[in-house]
Amino acid sequence: MRHLLLILFVLTLTWLPARESGADIIYTFGTVSPAPLAGPVSGSFVVSDSAILDGFITAAEIRSFDFRLPQAASPFVPATFARPDALTIFSPFAGAISVNPVTGLFQADSDIVVLDGTTLETLGVTTFPGTVPPLVPQYQVAFGSAPLQQVDQGSGAWTVTRVPEPSSLLLMGACILLALARYRRRRRVVSCS
Repeated sequence: MRHLLLILFVLTLTWLPARESGADIIYTFGTVSPAPLAGPVSGSFVVSDSAILDGFITAAEIRSFDFRLPQAASPFVPATFARPDALTIFSPFAGAISVNPVTGLFQADSDIVVLDGTTLETLGVTTFPGTVPPLVPQYQVAFGSAPLQQVDQGSGAWTVTRVPEPSSLLLMGACILLALARYRRRRRVVSCS
C-alpha cells in the first residue's frame, strides 16, 4: 500500500508541471453604502485564469455571473441578474475590462451592465473607483425608460479570489493520503510492540 501511494505521489508531481493552469478567478462585489430604494447588491462573476493573460476580460470570457438585489423597495423589485440575462461591458477598451495580467486586479474603470429579463431592471456595476465622488466602485439600478425612468445608486467594493485548479487539489489529496497511510503504519507498529 505504501509503495502504491508513493508511486501515485511521484506520478502526480511529474504530471502537474506539464499541465496548463486551470484555476478560476472569482470577482465578488459587496455593498458598502446601499442605494436608498434599490437596496444592497451582492454578487460575483467568474473567469478562467487564462482570461486575464492579455490584460483584458471580455463578456465572452465571463464563465458565469450572479448578482442579487434582495431588498428592493418600490418602484424597484427584488431581482437576480444571472444567465440567461444579457451581460454587456462598457469601457474605453472595446468592451473589455482592463485587469492586471498577473493579479487580475482591475486597472481602469469599466461598467458591467446586466438586464434582468424577468423584472426589466438594469444593473450597472463599475469596476474601479472612477473619477466621480465617492471614489469607490458604484452600482446603479434603473427601471423603466426615459423620461419616467427610475434610477438609484449605491457603492461597494470588489474582492478578487483565485480558486485552486483541480490538479492542485489532487496533489493535496495525495499528500494527505500518504500522511494517513504513514500514520496508520506507525500506529500498527506501536500497538504490536
